[in-house]
Amino acid sequence: MVQEKIAYTTPTEKAPEPYMGTDLIPKERYTSKEFMELEWERMWTKVWNMAGRESDIPTVGDYFTTELGPESLLIVREAEDKVRAFYNVCPHRGNQIRNPGMGHAESFQCAYHFFEFNLDGSKKF
Repeated sequence: MVQEKIAYTTPTEKAPEPYMGTDLIPKERYTSKEFMELEWERMWTKVWNMAGRESDIPTVGDYFTTELGPESLLIVREAEDKVRAFYNVCPHRGNQIRNPGMGHAESFQCAYHFFEFNLDGSKKF
């Protein structure tokens, strides 16, 4: 099979301006639960999202919780060079592991059956 050489060049003309329309955006875009759920399903689950700042957890064991769409997340500094993110729920019964906020912990414990988890998310025995 013969491969063709393709000449790549820098565009010399500006791309045409996209037509953005002139209609007003309906206020329901900002207030509708249905639109929010659709946006979450079709957009926000398919792109990177910012959960917080790494500088908020400078020390190993520092953590914070955040809500991202319908999910509660637990962000923790596992090691000096490693930050982890977990669903903020116990895998056994779905109880929330940490209440909203920030703090420092050596491990995380579920209040229901007292299951305990290391900073890397593994179950502590």
